[in-house]
Amino acid sequence: MKTLEKWNFAQSPHIPASCIRTLAEGGYLERAEPILLVGDPGTGKSHLATGLAIAACRQRRRVHFTTVAALVNQLVEA
Repeated sequence: MKTLEKWNFAQSPHIPASCIRTLAEGGYLERAEPILLVGDPGTGKSHLATGLAIAACRQRRRVHFTTVAALVNQLVEA
């Protein structure tokens, strides 16, 4: 399972640990702010997104995990 505890911040110095820890607290959920993780393949976007989703679940929040491609398809179909 990809959790934030398993994320190696030392290998990704361009991703501030403080920013991810702040997101894990869930304030963005209360403010209804979207989170977008953008980057090249293999940079850990899915790991961080999964880790943030797990952090939200631990706070008893509902989550929905999707890819941009799936979201665009849903919007087109709607």
